[in-house]
Amino acid sequence: DKLQEAVIQFRNAVQIDPASVPRLTFDKTLNPTGFVFLVFGPSGTVSGSASVGINGQVLSFVPTANLQPNATYSLVVSNVFDLAGNRAAGDPFTSTFATIDTIGPTIAALKIASNVPPSAGALVPIEADLATKEPGASVRFTQDFNPIGAATNVPYVVFAKLPTSGSTTIRGIATDQYGN
Repeated sequence: DKLQEAVIQFRNAVQIDPASVPRLTFDKTLNPTGFVFLVFGPSGTVSGSASVGINGQVLSFVPTANLQPNATYSLVVSNVFDLAGNRAAGDPFTSTFATIDTIGPTIAALKIASNVPPSAGALVPIEADLATKEPGASVRFTQDFNPIGAATNVPYVVFAKLPTSGSTTIRGIATDQYGN
C-alpha cells in the first residue's frame, strides 16, 4: 500500500494565528525518524522542533517562538516514509501561508481627481491613492465628519460638494479586506 499525499493544514492560507502549529496529515503511520520539516519566514529559517504525533500520522512543527504577524512563510517537508518504507506521494511537500494581517492600508494622497479646479459650490471628484495596492481594500470618505460615500474599486473616488463660502475638510479612511 502506497503512502498517500499529505493534507497540508496551511496550504496557501491567510490570516493564520502566529501561535499556530503547521501540520501535515497522512493516511498511514509514519517512520518517526529521517523526515525533514523546515519553515522559512521573513528572517530566514524558523527555529523549532518537528515531530510525529496523532497515531503516528501527523507531522507537526512547533516554532520556538510565535511566528511574526503580517508575514509570509513557506514550509518544505521531505523524506517522509511510512513504516513499510514507502515514500509519501508528492514528497517533497511545499506550501506558503500568511500570518494574521494587522496593518491597514495607507492613503498616500487625498486629492481632487483629474485636476478639476475647485470652485465655490462645485461638485468635485475626490480621489484617494493608496501607498500600495491592497486586494479587497475600500475607502470611506467624510466631509466635515459627515459620510459622503465609499469606494471599493481603484480609483477610489467619490464626489463632494464644495461650500459656496468658507472651508471644508474632506477625509478618507482606507480599510483592507480583513477590516484593518
